[in-house]
Amino acid sequence: MSSIAQNLTRSDLATRWGVHLITIKRWEKAGRLSPKRLGPRTIRYPLAYIEQLEADGIPS
Repeated sequence: MSSIAQNLTRSDLATRWGVHLITIKRWEKAGRLSPKRLGPRTIRYPLAYIEQLEADGIPS
């Protein structure tokens, strides 16, 4: 699997979890999600991190 396929964008994550993009941004601001910053405007979520969150229970 390529490096790109192992990372999700905010939009990808919102679609995966069935929530609005704004919800993902709010959870980041509240500290419930920890994105990986690849640049000043590039934020990704490692797939392994997302799968662990899903196993533990999606933040609410």
